[in-house]
Amino acid sequence: MTSAAHPPSILTIAGSDPSGGAGIQADLKTFTSLSAYGLSVITALTSQNTVAVKGVHTVPPEFVAQQIQDVISDIPPAALKTGMLASAEIILSITTALQSLYSSPTSSLALPPLVIDPVTISTSGHTLLPESAVAALINHLIPLGTVITPNIWETELLLRRGAAVESGKEERKVTNVTEMMAAAKELAQLGCKGVLVKGGHLPLKLEAVREGLANAGGKGGEEVEIVWPKDDGVSILKLASGLTEEEHLDLNYVVDVLYEAEKGRFTAIVGKVIETSSTHGTGCTLSAAMAVFLGRGLNLRDATVEATRYVHNAIATSYPLGAGNGPLNHLHTITYRPLPTPTPADSLPFCTHIINEVKKTGLWEAYIHHPFVVELGKGTLDRRRFEHYIKQDWHYLRHYARAHSLAAFKTTDFDQIVGFSEISLHIARESQMHYCETFGISKEDLLATPETPSTSAYALYILDVGQRGDLLDLLLAVASCCLGYGEVGMKLAEGYKKGEVKMEGNLYKKWIEDYSGPEYLVAVTNSIKNLEKRLAAAPPSAQRLQELVKIWEECTRLEIGFWNGAMDLELEDLPEAAMKA
Repeated sequence: MTSAAHPPSILTIAGSDPSGGAGIQADLKTFTSLSAYGLSVITALTSQNTVAVKGVHTVPPEFVAQQIQDVISDIPPAALKTGMLASAEIILSITTALQSLYSSPTSSLALPPLVIDPVTISTSGHTLLPESAVAALINHLIPLGTVITPNIWETELLLRRGAAVESGKEERKVTNVTEMMAAAKELAQLGCKGVLVKGGHLPLKLEAVREGLANAGGKGGEEVEIVWPKDDGVSILKLASGLTEEEHLDLNYVVDVLYEAEKGRFTAIVGKVIETSSTHGTGCTLSAAMAVFLGRGLNLRDATVEATRYVHNAIATSYPLGAGNGPLNHLHTITYRPLPTPTPADSLPFCTHIINEVKKTGLWEAYIHHPFVVELGKGTLDRRRFEHYIKQDWHYLRHYARAHSLAAFKTTDFDQIVGFSEISLHIARESQMHYCETFGISKEDLLATPETPSTSAYALYILDVGQRGDLLDLLLAVASCCLGYGEVGMKLAEGYKKGEVKMEGNLYKKWIEDYSGPEYLVAVTNSIKNLEKRLAAAPPSAQRLQELVKIWEECTRLEIGFWNGAMDLELEDLPEAAMKA
């Protein structure tokens, strides 16, 4: 039984690692971290540390079978995983025990999800499964599995000893994404429902990843889904990371390829390489996490994605331990932090999170690709709509200045306010005067123009947030404008390079140049870094984080409404004077 009060029981059948980074120790830590109840059957005792495996003492096969029988008959697990199995005899004893418990005529139990980590070689290069046992693994255990999770070396071994033998191929190398996908599909012929070929030992440049995913998979009509890192595609986050576009392209990535045989579907999970030596037990941890999520009822695709994210954060938050390949930080979820700690691989967790949450609603795309912006970039925006926008933006900026005065009142650290917004306000004011002169709008025109309801609603919301909330609430409320315009500016600049945005002869060229220019983007970067600094210093609770997401979401909605005001104008009702040069 699995519920909030009764978490799933998950069984690991694996070897023991006295250094605590791999084996049943890593599995049990993972189970606990993910709020599952851990059960364990030990197949072997090892003498090892972070440097090397120095000895293996196998448990008698009949005693392994007895452990399985005694545990499962008393506490039936919601999912199982296997790790180091040590010998052919132990593999056969496990298979026989599972078939007796789940497949015999007298059994009332159905075999739960089974994750098989075909452990053959340790990270330090020690052989953990002799060649003589590989046949037993292929012929007896793998056909029972929900999914097998080989790394690149193990994939090559299974191809050599399994499906590849039948086609007369003695040697197979997996060196790119195309070959990973082909290998995953081929290994599914061994009888398991799914195959996850892990790419941790095959770092690739982004261009190689994109090329491989574009050219591989789907040739047999299979569906191919790509799960990119969360910050992919958001220009302002790439900018704030401090890396140039060339440096981004030069980063190393890993790709884990999942193939589901019954559905004929590939899922490629792409992640950034984290430069660390703390990778001991990565495979054990991933398969254990997959077992937990499968035991909770997730489908194989979702369980794999969630498990991969857990392992990625466990590596990202690890710390040096031992003289060799240190362990992951399995316990990074024990002190629950809904927002990860900033790491070199994820230096902007807060802004990444809030933008991704608003992306789910569709508001972010509606904001940065608003028809007002699209037509402005093409130079086709009716100038009367832009004049309306300029007049309302003048009203908004007056409220914007009041909001920052309120922010200064709420803090004793004035540098944070200056660093956050002074440049952006400076540019905005200069730009407004430039636009007013260009469009023949006098100060008297501005004063005579009433605020529209959308302008008032936006301004009053920001001021209300500032009055009833703290400084962070207010800084976040005004950041939606700052970051959103920065993203729009960068997207328009990128569009110009692609020939999608017009600059020559465009009436709104100055607007595009302002919001894609270095001064404004410095302000955007400062905004992001200030927010991240505050959230790292005072990590929010889950409830607090949700409150901040709601502020960001509402401000994004109000920004859309602000531009809607210009696009919803009934132009035929406007006087001809609005058309003056």
